[in-house]
Amino acid sequence: SDLTTSLLKYDPATGTVTKIAELSGDSTDATSMAIDLAGNAYILNDGGLYSLDLTTGATTTVADLLEPTSYVYGFSVDPRTGDLYLLDEAGD
Repeated sequence: SDLTTSLLKYDPATGTVTKIAELSGDSTDATSMAIDLAGNAYILNDGGLYSLDLTTGATTTVADLLEPTSYVYGFSVDPRTGDLYLLDEAGD
């Protein structure tokens, strides 16, 4: 595919959206993003969980999610513990 995924930053005070970088590395087809309590960014696609460098857009594989899940489509960070929780279509 010729599509690219870009990391953008939104400034709510000014309403300005700034392109930081195009994603590169292991995953350029991200469908969701979260930032943990330590400031680490993660992106998700249908096959894996990746860390994301918020400065360069570089990604690195954290986990292969093809097994045992069938399709992971969303995730979030618990604000009390910092744990990441993922949802898949099978409900696992």
